[in-house]
Amino acid sequence: MGIKDTSGVELSSYIFATNRGGVLNPGNTVLSLLISVLFAIWLVLVTTGVWLPGQTVGFGWLNMFSAPLKAVADNLTAQIATPMMLATAVAIGAFFVAWFIVRGYHAKAMMQILTMVAVAILGPLFLAAPLAEVLSSDGLLVQGRDLGISVAAGLNGNSNPNPNQLVAQMQADMADNFGRKPLQVWNFSHIVDDRPSCKAAWSAGVMAGDEDRVKNGMKACGDTVAHAAADNPSVGQIGAGLLLLLSAAILLLFAAYLAIKVIWAALDTIYYGFMSIFGFAAGGFVYGPTQTFTVRSVVHGFVAAARMAIFVIFLGLYELFLGSLFQQARGQVMSVFVIGAIVEIVAILQLRRLSKSLDSGNDWITNRFAMAIQSGFAREGSGGGGGTALGMGTAGAGNSLSGIGLFAAASTLSGSPITSWLAGGIRDPGQPGAKDKMNADRLGWGIAKEFGEEMKNPHYDRRSLGDFAAHGIRSSKAHPRSQLAAAYAAEAISNLTGGNMQPVSAALTKAGIGWRTAQKATAVQADILRHVEAEPLPSAHLARVLAAHKHFESDWQDPGWSEARLGGLRAAVGRYRHHNAGGVTLPAGIVKLGNDYFENPGQPFIENLQKVANGSAGATPIRWEKAPGDVRTLQKREAERLEKWITNEHALRVDAATEWVSQNPTDFHRIRRLREEINNASDTNNWQAGRPSTGATSLAPPWKSATNPLPDIPAAILNSSRNP
Repeated sequence: MGIKDTSGVELSSYIFATNRGGVLNPGNTVLSLLISVLFAIWLVLVTTGVWLPGQTVGFGWLNMFSAPLKAVADNLTAQIATPMMLATAVAIGAFFVAWFIVRGYHAKAMMQILTMVAVAILGPLFLAAPLAEVLSSDGLLVQGRDLGISVAAGLNGNSNPNPNQLVAQMQADMADNFGRKPLQVWNFSHIVDDRPSCKAAWSAGVMAGDEDRVKNGMKACGDTVAHAAADNPSVGQIGAGLLLLLSAAILLLFAAYLAIKVIWAALDTIYYGFMSIFGFAAGGFVYGPTQTFTVRSVVHGFVAAARMAIFVIFLGLYELFLGSLFQQARGQVMSVFVIGAIVEIVAILQLRRLSKSLDSGNDWITNRFAMAIQSGFAREGSGGGGGTALGMGTAGAGNSLSGIGLFAAASTLSGSPITSWLAGGIRDPGQPGAKDKMNADRLGWGIAKEFGEEMKNPHYDRRSLGDFAAHGIRSSKAHPRSQLAAAYAAEAISNLTGGNMQPVSAALTKAGIGWRTAQKATAVQADILRHVEAEPLPSAHLARVLAAHKHFESDWQDPGWSEARLGGLRAAVGRYRHHNAGGVTLPAGIVKLGNDYFENPGQPFIENLQKVANGSAGATPIRWEKAPGDVRTLQKREAERLEKWITNEHALRVDAATEWVSQNPTDFHRIRRLREEINNASDTNNWQAGRPSTGATSLAPPWKSATNPLPDIPAAILNSSRNP
C-alpha cells in the first residue's frame, strides 16, 4: 500500500519493540506473543484504514477502467445514435406537440418544441464523447475532488494547495495520528517523538526492522522510561492493545464507508452517463418519463461533482478535527483514541444523513426541471400532478423506512410463501423455533388423523412423543443422528402407540434426526410390525426380533438398507432383552439342567418341565445333583424358576449374538449363529405356549456339519450381555 508517515517511515514496517523472554523468563515469552498477535491485527487494520481514503480520493482506481468504459460508451453510441433512431424519436415528440396544440395547451407545445431543439443541439456535443465529462482528467468528478481538497486544505491553513500532494500529505498525517503516535504510547507509555533525538532513533530502528536497535536508541537518547517499558512487557500493554484494536476497527469502518460513498457516487455518475446516451439519442425528444429520465441523467452528473466535493470536504474537516485533538492532547493519545472512535461512529451516521440529503436534493432538482418542461410557460396544465413530474416515481416521498416500518417489512418478508419455499417449506421461517413448530404440526396432524379423540390422552401429545423419541435415541448409546439411534427411537414410538406408525417419522424429526434417516427407520419398523401381524409368536417382543432378523438377513448385502435393517434388529433385540433381563439365581446343579437343554433343545423336556411347574400328576421327575452324591428331585418352585431362567438365557444369547454380528455385519457365519439363537428361542416360546413351531413362527435352522460348524459366541461378549 506504500503508506508513509511524515518522517518517511512506511507504516507497514512498524514494529513493537519488547522483551521476547526465553527459557528462563517464560512469562515475558507469553506476554510478548500475545502482544505480537494483537499488534499484527492492529497494523493491518490501521494501514488499511489510512490507505482507503487516500486511494479513493486519489482516483487511482478510476484510472484502471476509464479506457474500457470510454470504448464501451463509444460503441454504444455508434449503435444507438443513428439517423433512423433520431427520426423516429423526433416524430414521436412531434406527435405530442400536435396533441397539445389540438387540446389548446399552446405553452406546453412551445416548451416541448424548445426541449426538442435543446436536445438536438446538445446531443451531438455529448454523444461525441459520452463519458468525457466523467472520466477525463479535468472532468466533473476530478473537479469536484479538487474543489473539496482545496477547501479542506484552506481549513488547515494551506492557501495554495496541490491536490495530488495534499492526498499524500493527508495520508501521512493519518499515519502519524492513527499509527505512529498510538504505537509509541502502546509500546513506551508515551510519545517519544517529543524528543527529536528519540524520534530519529525510533525511525531508524523501525526502518532497520531491529527491535534491539529501537530499545537501545531509546536508552541512548535518554528516555529511560521508554526503554524500561519496552524491556518489560506487561498485562497493561495487552489491555492497551485491545483498546487500540477496537479503535482501529472503527477507523477502518469509517474509511470503508467513506470509500464506498465516494466510489458509489463515481459509479452512479458513470451509470447515468451511459443512460444519457439513450436520452440524447432518443428519449429526450419524447414527452413524459423519458424526458424526465434524460434530465435526471444530466442533473446527476453535475450533482455528482458537488457530492464528490462535499465528501472530500467532510473528510478534510474530520482530519482537521482529529489532528487538532491530537495536538491538544499533549501525548494523551489513548483518551483521544476513545474520543476519536466515538467521533468516527458519529461521522458515519452524519455521512449517511448527508448522503441521503444529497440524494433528495438531486431528486428535487430533477423534479423541478421536469415540471418546468412538462408544465410549459403558463399554468394551463400540470404535467406531473401533485407536484411530481411524470417519470419521477416516488421521488417526492420519503424513501427510507422507519423502525416500525422496517419491522413490518421484515414480518411481511418472513410470512411470504416465496420465503417459505426458499426455506425448505418452513412456514414463517423468521419466527424463533419455526422448524420445531413445523415438525410439531406434522406430528400433531399424524396423531390427530390416526387417533382422533385419543389426542386428549397425554401419552399421545406432541411433546410426549418427541420425548419418547429422544429417550429411544439415548437408549441406543449411539450418535444422536445415526441410523441406529433412529431405529431405537422408531421402536420406542411404535411400542408407545401400540404399533401405529403414523407419527413415528415426525417424532423422530422433532427429536433431531435427519429426514432421510427418519424415513428409513420408519420403513424398517413398519416392515417388522407387518411381519409380526402375519406371523405372531406368544412373546410379542421375540416376534419383533424374529421379523427383524428375517428382513436383515434378506438385505444384509444391500448397502442401501443393511445398516437400517441391522439398526431395527438391534432395537428389537434391545427391548426383548430389557423384558427378560435376568435376575433368576439357581443352584449350579439346576443351571446344569438348563445348559444341557441349550446343548440339545427339545419339546419333551419343556413340556415335562411345565408339568412339574404346574404340579401335574403325570410329570416325570427331573433329577439334579446338588453336590457329588446328593441327587435331588426338582420341585415345583424350582421348575418355575428354571423356566424363567431358560427364557432369560435365550434373550441373553440372542442379545450377545446380535452384538457380535453388529461388530462385523458382513460375516455370514456370525449371522448363522444369530439365526440359530433366535430359532431356539422361538421354538422354546412355542413349546411353552403349547403350540408346535411352524415355518411362520420360527426361522429355518442354519445348516451344520462337521465341515461347516456354527461358530461359538465369544465368552467376553456373552459375559458383557450377562451383566448389561
